[in-house]
Amino acid sequence: MVGMRSSTHFFIFLSASLGALAFLYPPMLWWLALIFLMPLFYAFQHMHPTALQGFMWGCLFFGLHFMAVIPLLFRMREGWSSIMGYLALIIFFSTMAAGWFWLAHWLLRITKGSFFSFAIATFLFFAFLSRACLFIFGRVEGVLLINPLLPLAQMPQTLAMLHLLGAEGLLAILILLQSYRKWSLVFIAPFIVGWVWQPTLHKPPINLNEVGYISARPWPHQNPCEITQEISQKIRELKKHRPDIRLILMPESSCCFPVNSCPHASEILLQGVSNDLTLLFGGHHEVNEENETKLHNCLYLCNNLLITKSYAKAKLIPFVESVPSPFNYSAYIKNIFLNGHKEFKEAENEISCRLCTIDVGHSSFQLIPQICWELYVAAADPCPQAPKNVPVLALVNDSWYASYYQRLLFLGAKFQSLHWHRPIFYIAHTGAWWLDGAALKPLHFW
Repeated sequence: MVGMRSSTHFFIFLSASLGALAFLYPPMLWWLALIFLMPLFYAFQHMHPTALQGFMWGCLFFGLHFMAVIPLLFRMREGWSSIMGYLALIIFFSTMAAGWFWLAHWLLRITKGSFFSFAIATFLFFAFLSRACLFIFGRVEGVLLINPLLPLAQMPQTLAMLHLLGAEGLLAILILLQSYRKWSLVFIAPFIVGWVWQPTLHKPPINLNEVGYISARPWPHQNPCEITQEISQKIRELKKHRPDIRLILMPESSCCFPVNSCPHASEILLQGVSNDLTLLFGGHHEVNEENETKLHNCLYLCNNLLITKSYAKAKLIPFVESVPSPFNYSAYIKNIFLNGHKEFKEAENEISCRLCTIDVGHSSFQLIPQICWELYVAAADPCPQAPKNVPVLALVNDSWYASYYQRLLFLGAKFQSLHWHRPIFYIAHTGAWWLDGAALKPLHFW
């Protein structure tokens, strides 16, 4: 009995470690996503792990996976509350893993050991994580960044069938590949088709040689005028080295202050922008609601020497940008997570409002704005009525995270481009790219 328990723990440890490593270093270990469930399948066939062991699997897998949020939590607040937030995150997802093991154990018992029992329970678990795990916060949304298909975006050829089969369809095949080895040659086929066939590429709406990129590190406590002075100087340098530039893109929270409440800072920013230049950047917008000042996280458009708010973020990161219901009724909990910072407010953007028309010189084109978190909780195309050649403009603030999580955020954008069969301008503080399925082109400063 002791030996069997030790063996079970070994296979659980092996599976969780392999799965986490696929996320931690996908450039070399992306292929572990194709095999990390095999030790668990063997354990369920011969040893029948318990819900408690599922919780252990979750603690190891999610504990390694979410290490990147520790710098984010420490930047927001200091002391015990940072560690408590990290532990709460692990416990939350590990409890779901315990439910996964319990369901697999129950299905195996009633079906008398059918391999489909483990496959069904595993599919439901990961589909739930990708589609609905944030239900406790009052919204049925999942998180792409814990989808086991995500590391495969490192080799986008493996996901060529994603837009045809859908995320859930390809996830089911991934699970069957690892749990039913007799048909492995059949189930591996969708992951190798992309080496000989790729979906049609889209023509960019603007010559990419006329698109520039600037990153200004977001420091929330820096003087707004100093921030815009730095941006204005970088715009002048970019124009000096690349005089043909017509459009400049900047990441989320490039202006990490309420732009509408700092007119002098806006004037400094405009000093670097000429009439023939269009600037899109992330910034904050101050609103007063119920005698309380809150912020919108926005996309700003600077064109013809005017700055206008073009789009406001509709989905916020729980406990980072906003404290969700029902936890927001407690002033004590809000103070723990916000630590005196102003709370962001979700904008009520209808899906038809997600299309923004951008004027560049004498021409114009449309974009679908997505600000950071919105890109990673969107299971479906954010604007399905728009033609597929209309790109998503994804502004991301990845400066908070460890380097491996910055890579995951980039892979998430590649995944969504493949999933939606739609090109994406991915604009982050670590770099900018035009993504079109398996094709990508970096947007350089100069």
